[in-house]
Amino acid sequence: MFRRTDSLGASRIAEAALAVLLAGVILAVIAAIVTPEYATPAAGTLALLAGCAGVFLVRRGQRIVSCVLAIIGITALAAAWSLGVEYSPVGLLSLNQDLIGMLAAVSLMGTAITPIERVSGRLTGTAAVWRTAAFLHLLGGIINLSALSIIGDRLKGSTGLHRGDALLLTRVYTTAAFWSPFWVGSAAASALAPGANLWVVLVVGFTLACVTIAATMPSTLCALGESRRDYVGYPISWVLMRVPLLLVLAVMALHLALPAVPVPRLVTLVSLIVFLVATLRRAGRRAFLADCFRTSVAALPGTRGETVLFVGAGLLGIGLSALLKTVEWTIPLPGYGALEAWGGVVIMTVVSLLGIHPLVSMSLVAALIGPLNPEPTLFVSSAIIAWGLSAASGPISGIQMFMQGRYGVSPLETTRGNIGFLLTGLALTGPALFTVGWWAQSVK
Repeated sequence: MFRRTDSLGASRIAEAALAVLLAGVILAVIAAIVTPEYATPAAGTLALLAGCAGVFLVRRGQRIVSCVLAIIGITALAAAWSLGVEYSPVGLLSLNQDLIGMLAAVSLMGTAITPIERVSGRLTGTAAVWRTAAFLHLLGGIINLSALSIIGDRLKGSTGLHRGDALLLTRVYTTAAFWSPFWVGSAAASALAPGANLWVVLVVGFTLACVTIAATMPSTLCALGESRRDYVGYPISWVLMRVPLLLVLAVMALHLALPAVPVPRLVTLVSLIVFLVATLRRAGRRAFLADCFRTSVAALPGTRGETVLFVGAGLLGIGLSALLKTVEWTIPLPGYGALEAWGGVVIMTVVSLLGIHPLVSMSLVAALIGPLNPEPTLFVSSAIIAWGLSAASGPISGIQMFMQGRYGVSPLETTRGNIGFLLTGLALTGPALFTVGWWAQSVK
């Protein structure tokens, strides 16, 4: 009994420490907008400490994967050093801190703008399914898993989540990764290939997401069966959509004003501002600091799984990049165009079916195609599309684990149900990437 109490106390202390470190990462990432030479290493140091603290709080499987990535990266780094590769201490702190800061800030923002009120809708049946899909997709593009839990809890009701609803949630939600700058996949791809045209990525990605949802909606409706006759779903209103729309506009406006600043830092800034303003309105000036601290301690440790994975993947990327400098090799490809980008999507998606996180496969593909000098907009688009498809079809993706833990949905059953969705998405990705390649070249 005493051991269990001590264990719970130590866990709570570790979670509080992790929350403080992640809050520091958020502030350092935002500071890097103004003083990147000082704030970026500070953010990397805090991210490394957060990863070390989080590794004791995650599940055994996540701990093993993260540690293996870190060990491989450190081993590769040591091998590169022994072969004479020189690197700066600052370079060793490129540990995906922008991603970690953005993820933490978005999780805070999700607690602040979660819609509490319920709006009664007029539509039922198939029209209500489409309405629910539209709301989930747009809201999921901004507040991520918070949107999935909001709508999933509504659809679950008292009888549990219908199989058709599970397919609707995973398909519609994950396609938001095709375009949203608020998704970690977008931040990861932008960090690996800076200089991408965000407008091209957003417009083509959003169009692809809509076409993919529309093309697979008949099978989703079929999976709902007789339940779609009286389907109510989740209603939509301007009250619920105004904040997400304003967030997207704010990020795009800042991107136009500050094109040299990485998008993840802008998303982090906007997300933190929304969280602070919403908290001030809710708690008032007297309870503001206490409410911020209480919410941060409650929300930020929820990102521990992603944090340790991103730190491990960051160490892997540093080590492999350093080691590849010692090897003279070329990929037997004439260049990196839309066809090669589509092949990368296929590879990353297939690898996800084997249980490999898309961040790992994305990092490996980026390292392999580096000598080809890929067009950044094309790579970013291909990477985030692969991220979305992998999230829906990978049996141990974060989305699948969330659906299993919260609603008891079998990941293998959802994966089987989404095979048709995956194949449709891969087929539609080809024309989309050709469009990205043509548009990115024409706007230069």
